[in-house]
Amino acid sequence: MPGKKIAGIIILILGVIGLIVFSLADVITIGRLGQNPGFGTQQIIGTAIGVVFTAVGAFLTFKK
Repeated sequence: MPGKKIAGIIILILGVIGLIVFSLADVITIGRLGQNPGFGTQQIIGTAIGVVFTAVGAFLTFKK
């Protein structure tokens, strides 16, 4: 089971980083994500993926 916990922690960290990057893409103007003003389709898809990664990572990490 330690392998699942380590994988869960890595996925959780990637999900949180993804959430931060895609949520703040307009503010930090990264690549093509910051070219269109406002919260667009790319940010919504990226945030949704970040939420899924965070949820799966949390499930694998904190599941007993």
